[in-house]
Amino acid sequence: MPPTAFAVCHDDAPDARVRVCPHLDVEHRPGVSLVWAGVSAIAWQRLVQLAGAPLEIAPAGAGEAAGTGEAAAPLAQALGASPIDETTLDPAYWAAWAGPLAASSAGELQQESRRLFGVDWPLGAPAGAGPDRIALRSGFAMHPRFDPPLARAPFPRSHHGTQVPCFGVWCSPGEPEPVWHTRATQALIHFPRYTDDELDELSDEGIDAAYNQFVIELRAADPGVRVIVATLPAGSTLGRTIDRALSLLREDDAHPRARFSADEGLFMPVIDIACAARSSELADRLIESPSLGRARLGPLEQVIRFRLDDGGALAPSPSRSFGLMSPPRRFSCALPFLVLVLARRSKLPVFAAWVENVDVLAKAPEAR
Repeated sequence: MPPTAFAVCHDDAPDARVRVCPHLDVEHRPGVSLVWAGVSAIAWQRLVQLAGAPLEIAPAGAGEAAGTGEAAAPLAQALGASPIDETTLDPAYWAAWAGPLAASSAGELQQESRRLFGVDWPLGAPAGAGPDRIALRSGFAMHPRFDPPLARAPFPRSHHGTQVPCFGVWCSPGEPEPVWHTRATQALIHFPRYTDDELDELSDEGIDAAYNQFVIELRAADPGVRVIVATLPAGSTLGRTIDRALSLLREDDAHPRARFSADEGLFMPVIDIACAARSSELADRLIESPSLGRARLGPLEQVIRFRLDDGGALAPSPSRSFGLMSPPRRFSCALPFLVLVLARRSKLPVFAAWVENVDVLAKAPEAR
């Protein structure tokens, strides 16, 4: 992806429309898009390696010995319990650092930032933070490619009053049949897969879900990742919403309703996320270890760059109209919806975006 400007999301801003989540136990709020990347856990693991022993964390603002008083912050618990590690995902998509601020802000940090994002670390140096503070920094960048590229609409669509470019999976008039068949193999419908007879047997609640919810996997060229797009009711937290989507994944690719037919398809806006955040949840916590002695944590920093589009189309494809209907299944992503990236080998979520507003969508050129 080319270099870009990053929006800085403050975790304490009450009017924020996009929040970079430090962990998945973050509640949904109306009108707020949530973005999460799991590679912060790798930065935590590197800190544990640097410490040479399991970390003991004192209560916030404590001056006494670490490990006493209240339990560690939820963020520390989440990072320590995460199953994500350095083997989960190709390091081409991520970078992580842990160590004293003075060292972690130097050459290696900037080199890795330029590798991922094309620019120096977007958050710069923390204001007023001493060089002895321990930094936790992670970066995630991904732009899934599709081979062949997915269909691209020739004109933008209005999404809540904003013109946005769109893409998806559909059979265009006059398109060679082999092109459509190859493209159709890149979309796997996990839900709904009902036949007409099965729909007749569903309860009212089941019919409502079949007509208004979906979970679709887009098969990227990289066999190591799975891209999931879903329209589901929000759970109490982002983690609960992700769990619901994961519960609907089906591994039977041969099911007769697992692929789109030529009169079905998916239509959705281009996702374009470039955000950075400095979380204060762990800032000032005192830690103690054999190799680090007593030291204080700095803020957790995350930089995330994610784009989901047609994946490299050279020319636009004629568009089709899509509305929620099953069958035939013509799915259109209306806000809100979930975008999820899984590591194929481990099936672990490594990135998630709950798209609640147009702030995380690409804008058509005339709308910029």
